[in-house]
Amino acid sequence: MRDIGDFIEVDALNKSDYYKEVRKIIAERKPDWVITSEESATACIGFHGQKKILVNPTVTFDDLNNVPEYARQYTYGFFGALPEQQRGYELFQSVYPNVVWFVNAPDLSLIDIKDIIYDIVNEMI
Repeated sequence: MRDIGDFIEVDALNKSDYYKEVRKIIAERKPDWVITSEESATACIGFHGQKKILVNPTVTFDDLNNVPEYARQYTYGFFGALPEQQRGYELFQSVYPNVVWFVNAPDLSLIDIKDIIYDIVNEMI
């Protein structure tokens, strides 16, 4: 995945301020793309001024309110086959057009879709 760009390890962040910390890092670093999974992906759903690829975010109805066109166009969602991920997929796809549900991949991770991620990022350059 290093071919895509620089990565920031977020496992060491303070869990009580996790959402705030993730967004602070993005605001400071100003990356072209944010590519993240699980809890970090959930923290980034509502960060609308950013191109992003989210893997298995937890999606709520509140995340789908007042989504600007830029966010709809430049937010990609990828979901594994676990029941809670299927629910997230169904909610996410009601607003975002760039979404895929991997029916045969319950443990979907960034490495599983690295070629897709690479194509998306390079296509948008």
